[in-house]
Amino acid sequence: MTETLDRAQAVNAQAKARTWKHFYARRLFITDLAVIATAFFISQLLWLDSGVVELASSNSDPRWFRITYTTVSVVLVVLWMLFLDLFAARDHKNIGAGTTEYKRIADATIRLFGVLAIVAFITKADLGRGYFLTALPLGVFFLLLGRWMWRQWLRRKQADGLYTS
Repeated sequence: MTETLDRAQAVNAQAKARTWKHFYARRLFITDLAVIATAFFISQLLWLDSGVVELASSNSDPRWFRITYTTVSVVLVVLWMLFLDLFAARDHKNIGAGTTEYKRIADATIRLFGVLAIVAFITKADLGRGYFLTALPLGVFFLLLGRWMWRQWLRRKQADGLYTS
C-alpha cells in the first residue's frame, strides 16, 4: 500500500515538473521571439530607415530576384528561432540550471550568423553588413538578458517552494 502511494506521488511529481517546465519553456520561447524580432527591427530602423530597400544578387538580373530587408528580417527571425531549437536552448532538461542555456544561445547564434555569412558569400548577395553587425550583438545581449531575468523569476518562485523538481 505504501509502495503504491509512493509510486503515485512520484508520478504526480514528474507530471508537475513537466508542466512547469513546459510553461517556463513557452515563456522563454515568447521572450526569445520578441527579443529577436526587436533586434532586427532596431537594426533595420538604424541602417535602413523605415523605407523599403531591395536586394539583388550581383549575379542575377535585378528584375528577376527582388527581396526587401523586411522579408529578410522575417526569415532571419524564423531561422534564429529554429537554430535556438536545434541547439536545444530551451530544452526542458537544461532550463533554469547552470550555464548550459547561455552557452547554447551563444552557440546557436554564432553558427547561424556563420552560415548566413557563408551563404551570402557564395551567392554574392549584396546584404548590408551594418544591418547584421547591429542585429547580432543586440539579439545575443537581449537573449541572454531575457534568459537571466527569467532565471531570477524562477529563483524567486523556487524560494517560495514552487518549481523545485
